[in-house]
Amino acid sequence: MKILHYFIIAVIGIVAVVSSFDMVFAQNVMGYGFCCAHTSSESYPSPLKQFKSGIAANNVICRQDLQLLIENHEGSPICVKPNSAFKLLRQDWSYPVNCKYAQDGFTAGVEGIIVIEKNASNAYSDKSYSPQNSTVIIGWNETVSWENLDDTSSSVTSDWNLFDSGPILPGKDWQHSFECAGNYGYHSEPHPWMRGWIRVLPPIGR
Repeated sequence: MKILHYFIIAVIGIVAVVSSFDMVFAQNVMGYGFCCAHTSSESYPSPLKQFKSGIAANNVICRQDLQLLIENHEGSPICVKPNSAFKLLRQDWSYPVNCKYAQDGFTAGVEGIIVIEKNASNAYSDKSYSPQNSTVIIGWNETVSWENLDDTSSSVTSDWNLFDSGPILPGKDWQHSFECAGNYGYHSEPHPWMRGWIRVLPPIGR
């Protein structure tokens, strides 16, 4: 009887995981959307408390509306509003790199998809990246692909020199995998009116 009981629980767990995967897959591939399992109200200990507990500075988790930065000399973490981050990045702070988060064994591996819309190279067309604001989760769909549907080359260039696709020719795509949670602004070098934003969330359960 106990064996049957545990078997039923295991089946329910598998169904729940598969259902979650299906939902994420449908949002990403069919709707060009991105999954977000975390809520903006989710709270984390202060960056200093996380750091003092033994968490590496680049693995500190901030609230979704805040950006983690690392002080270059002392290596200490801070969580700030994105517009404040822009000012600090001009001084002695930097984005975290080479993050190593604890992840669950099961990962979806769904690719996030963004398109460069047709006529986006025309400054008066009101076209750009679609979607312009996206959310991805490390361990689920942190690899993002930009596909160029326009008739001329474009680019995906980080606002803070974190990544750069170089020219993406019409009909081609470019991928980038995000390692660290945070907020990443980007633009097109040939067409600076084209701007996008990626919010990268830590692994589910982190």
